[in-house]
Amino acid sequence: MKVRRIVSIILNLGVVIMVALSVAFMMTGYKFMGESNSLTATDINAFKFFTVDSNVLMAVVALIYIAFEALLLGGKLQKIPTWLHILKLVGTAGVTLTLMTVVLFLAPLVAAGGHPLGYWALFYNSNLFLHLLAPVFAIAAFVFCETTDSIAWRYSWLGIVPMGLYSIYYAANALSHAVDGKVSPVYDWYYFVQGGVWQMAIVLPLMLGMTYLFSWLLWLGNRGMHKVYLPKAPTE
Repeated sequence: MKVRRIVSIILNLGVVIMVALSVAFMMTGYKFMGESNSLTATDINAFKFFTVDSNVLMAVVALIYIAFEALLLGGKLQKIPTWLHILKLVGTAGVTLTLMTVVLFLAPLVAAGGHPLGYWALFYNSNLFLHLLAPVFAIAAFVFCETTDSIAWRYSWLGIVPMGLYSIYYAANALSHAVDGKVSPVYDWYYFVQGGVWQMAIVLPLMLGMTYLFSWLLWLGNRGMHKVYLPKAPTE
C-alpha cells in the first residue's frame, strides 16, 4: 500500500511538472524540439484548446492529491475524501479524451494533410507532454495506484462536465463565425465541422458519449485493478 502511494505521488508530480513546463513554454514561445505549428498557440491563446484546459485541470487536481497522499503517508490523515477521488476521475477522464482524440483523430488527420512531420507532428514541444506523457502518467496513477472504492458508479457521469462546458464554448465560437454554413479552421481549430455546421449535431453528442465512455472505463479499470489484482486498502 505504501509503495503504491509513493508511486502515485511520483506520477502525479510528473503530471504537475510537465503541465507547468508546457504552460511556461507556450507563454514564452519556447520550442525545445524545433518547429511544429500544428495545434499550437503562444500566450493566452493557448487556453482556447481543450488539450491545455484539461491538462491544467488535471495538474491542479494532481497537486491537491499529492498533498493528501503526503498526509496519509505521514499518518495525519486516515483516508482521501470522496470528493477528491471524484475530482481525480473527472480530471483523468478529460486528459484521456485529449490523448485518444489526438491519437485516433487529429494526428491521422494532420498526417493525411501532408504535414512534413506526419503523424508525429502533434507530439512535438509542449504537445509531447500535453498530448501524450501527462495523460499517460495521469491514467497510470488513477488506474494502478489510487484506490477509489468510495466512488459509486453514478459519479462516473461527472467525467463529462469539463467536455460539456468546453463544447458550449466551442460550438458558440464556431457557430458565431459561420459563413454560409461553413466555419474557417481559424475558429474550428479541431476540424470538427469542416463539412458544415450541421456536423455539430453529430460531433457534440459523439464527443460527450466518448468522454463518458472513457470516464466509465477509468472507473471500471480502477475498481477491477484493486478488487481483482491488488489487496483492498482498509482505509479507503
